[in-house]
Order: sequence, then C-alpha cells, then structure tokens
Amino acid sequence: MRTIKFLGLLCFFVMSSIVVRSQEKEDKDAECIENLNTAKRKYDEGKIHEIPSLLENCLKSGQLKKTELSEAYKLLTLTYLYYNEKYLAIETMTNFISLNPDYKIVRATDPAEFIKLFNSFRKEPIFLWGFKVGVNMPMMNEINGPTLGQSSAYNGSFKGKVGFSVGPEIDLHLYKGLNLSLGGIFSYRSYNFTEQLFQDNFMSINALENSYLIDLPLSFKYFFKGDKQQFFVSLGAYTSFLTQNSLTVQRTDVAGDISDSSVESPSIDFSENRSSMRYGALTSVGVMLKNKNNLNMIGIELSYNFGFNNIVNTTERYSSELNRNTMLTYGYLDKDVSENYLTLSVSYKIPKYNPKFKNKTKVKMKKYGKNRSKIIRFTN
Repeated sequence: MRTIKFLGLLCFFVMSSIVVRSQEKEDKDAECIENLNTAKRKYDEGKIHEIPSLLENCLKSGQLKKTELSEAYKLLTLTYLYYNEKYLAIETMTNFISLNPDYKIVRATDPAEFIKLFNSFRKEPIFLWGFKVGVNMPMMNEINGPTLGQSSAYNGSFKGKVGFSVGPEIDLHLYKGLNLSLGGIFSYRSYNFTEQLFQDNFMSINALENSYLIDLPLSFKYFFKGDKQQFFVSLGAYTSFLTQNSLTVQRTDVAGDISDSSVESPSIDFSENRSSMRYGALTSVGVMLKNKNNLNMIGIELSYNFGFNNIVNTTERYSSELNRNTMLTYGYLDKDVSENYLTLSVSYKIPKYNPKFKNKTKVKMKKYGKNRSKIIRFTN
C-alpha cells in the first residue's frame, strides 16, 4: 500500500514539474515575441540603440521560431548598418541568410545599405546531396560479329530491355551556375540477342543477358538561372564495375514441315566472360524544381551514356569451357559489343548552405571586449 502511495506521489511530482517547465517555456516564448514586437516598434520610432538589448537574450536562449528569428537578425543587421558597425552587421546578415538563403530583395522597403550588404554574400548552396532513381534502356553497339553460321548475310540483332538504377549523388558548387556532380549508382541493365544461323536459317538463337553494375559517374553541370526551376546541361565521364552477369539461351531448330524443336539453357553465370570494368562519356539535360514547403529540390534528368570499351572478355571467347559448352550446345557465340544506354531518372536533393561575405580586405575594428580585426570591405 505504501509503495502504491509513493509511486502515486512520484508521478504527481513528475507531472507537476513537466507542467511547470512547459508553462515557463511558454512564458519565455511569449516574452521573446513581445520583445521582438517592441524592437520593431523602437526601430520605427527611431530608438534604434535599444534594439540589441531587447533581442540579445532571446537569440542566445533559442526561444524564437525560425520566422521570428529571421526577423530578429534582419532587424539587428539594419541596426548595425545604421551605426556603421560593419563587422556585427556581417555577422547578423550571415545568420539571416542561413535562415533565408532564397530571400528575395524587396527594393520598395529594403534599405539600400541592406541590399548592398546582402548582394555582397555568396548565397548558392555549397553542395546538394540526395538520392536518384531511374529506368534505363541499353543500346548495344556491335564492334565485330563472329558467327557459327555459314549464311551469306549476318542477321544478328540486339534489343535493349528496361532496367533500373538507384543510388546517392552529390553536386559540389564550383562557380556561378557550375557544379561538379559525383554519384555511386547501382544499375540493372538487360538486353536480348537474336540470330539466325546456317543456310535457310534452320537454327535460331535467342539470348537474354542481365548485368548488375556499380556506376560511378562524374560530370560538370551548368545550371541556368531560375527562381522556381533551374534547367541544366551536363557533360562528363563514367566508370562501371560489373558485380554479376547472367545469360539464358534458347536454341530453336527449324525442320521444315516437321515440328520445330528447341532447347533452353538454365541461367548461366557469365561474369568471367565479361569485362569487369566499363567506361565512357555521358551527357544529360534536366531540371531542378524547388519544393514549395522547404528548400529541398526535386530533379528530372535524361542522360545518355556512350560506352567506349568492348564489354566482352575476348580472351575467354574460345578458351573457356563455359563458352565452348554454350557454343556447342546452344549455338551461342559472343559478339564484340560496346554498351550505350539511355536513363530517365528522378532525384531528391537537400542543399547545404554556408553564406559567406565575398568582398575582403583587412580593416581595423572597434573594441568589443577584445581588440580584433576582420577581413571586410564595403564597396561604394
């Protein structure tokens, strides 16, 4: 019985403490909002010297929400500009832009000094990071076509199948509108190969090949200016590393009026007969759309990859036992091909901002507790 009473009292005191602390927080929040409103009124009345003391504690305690915090930093920036406190104005402007990297100047109400200082900052994100998913379509480019058949005209053909890709990507800001894009993409790519063999085409081959790869694209992206959307073009190179490759072959023998006969292989691990690395050039076009609810961005991109190297391991074509078996049993013989492919992808990226004052020269500052100098310059 005593234990129950003790637990009941303990719960009462804990709940009372939570309620009291919650009420104290609400009171502090209300006090900071009142201080902000008072600071606005003081600014309008010209009593600018009173503003820093009204806002200082609230900025340190973190009681203000993002919108209110943004208003406070803007008000402090205007205050320090009025008193020509350049270093403090730069500090508060840095905090203001960190909260509002996409802020649009309102020339009808924003003072000229505020606009000049705002335009002296780097406001582009230093990088964007996120994930992209997409679908791809291989387009095989045949280099050489060795065949078992004796027909006068070679009639083999490749047809790509829809695959997919997914993985992280990061865009590093280099210069105005120019980014360096790096990715690590897991891809599945697939294609069919069909061929008619021997005179009168009495044997047909249908092969399905599936490849799983890690793609490492590197490209330079140029973004055109835009508010709600930014179109871009890119040019770069890629390297792909094969993780797994499988082959399934169906051979059909055509026997004239007699019914056809066919034989199909199980899925064969064909990785040793493929080059472990593929490389080439890439180009793309796309658009980045700003999310209405936050600063994150959604991208749509159409890219084309030009494969440079032969994806077939030619040293294994006639020497490996696996190749000899598929050749003699199913009539399949590797052709030398490079791989081009088209990709349509959607990405979701989060920007990382680090506002920085761009105009620099060494200027002596006033004392703020300690002697200090900062690298700043205000252009006329």
